[in-house]
Amino acid sequence: MGMIFPWRLARQGNVPSETDFEEVAHDILELADQERVFKGVAFVGSLVRGDLQWGSDLDLILVARPSKFARAQALERQFGRLATERAVPLSSWLWNANDAACGRHMYGPSYLQTFPRKLGRFAIGKPLADCFQVPYGSVQEEMLQKLVSNLRSTQARGGIFMSRHFGCDHNLEAWLQRNWEANFRPLRRHIVIGRWLLWWLHGVLPDDGKAEVISRFLAEPEFSSLHGDYKELLDLDYRYDELLGRVVVGRERRGSYLRKVGNLLMENFQVSLRLLQNALSLTRRATTKAA
Repeated sequence: MGMIFPWRLARQGNVPSETDFEEVAHDILELADQERVFKGVAFVGSLVRGDLQWGSDLDLILVARPSKFARAQALERQFGRLATERAVPLSSWLWNANDAACGRHMYGPSYLQTFPRKLGRFAIGKPLADCFQVPYGSVQEEMLQKLVSNLRSTQARGGIFMSRHFGCDHNLEAWLQRNWEANFRPLRRHIVIGRWLLWWLHGVLPDDGKAEVISRFLAEPEFSSLHGDYKELLDLDYRYDELLGRVVVGRERRGSYLRKVGNLLMENFQVSLRLLQNALSLTRRATTKAA
């Protein structure tokens, strides 16, 4: 899951279906193809893997022709509006083709293994692997940087949530709306952290789907000290799925929903911080020992 829905959207049943995701994706690709401003456009993630669930999002990478970058920016905003009209969360990243080809972007060496190398149902133009040059570096270094960055951002977000939004229905609903629009998924940390740690340990991750990551992480003896916190985050995710299901069928009132969401988020921030701190301790000890 990961995505937390504002009460209004959940109660109205505005939880997108697999059909909604696919139709929005095809509409975006059709519009992008007509405009001819992109060298490459591709959806990645759960849509392409075929494991969409409640709270999934569309991950879209756009590589624009340098001379048409301003028009590409306008189209990216239009894609966002198109997705929002169908209550489909969209995460898009737009790059100038020159920057992509020169390595001026956010992608690390792990992406060399995950970028599509041929066009599929949800891509047009050049394959992403032909558009991007990834700077030299190790996957292990990349994952350590991600863990450190995420620990800091989780500390900041958790602090703001607890001081400004926890315990106030009005503030919490506004916070949920903003984060839904920004496609922030706080209950999905365990999937992301699991991926990073598996990448760090093995250097490769042939299947980064949710079910495979959870299964492999919990079967990995190297991470046994982290399994308790990981299972707690899984349980919080499951409990929210149950709560959302009750809202959709009219079995949960607004006040009760927001209080339960607030408690779930508080627990999620606390356990996520502990998991990240312990994960960093484990990886740093292993790095020091190897050196």
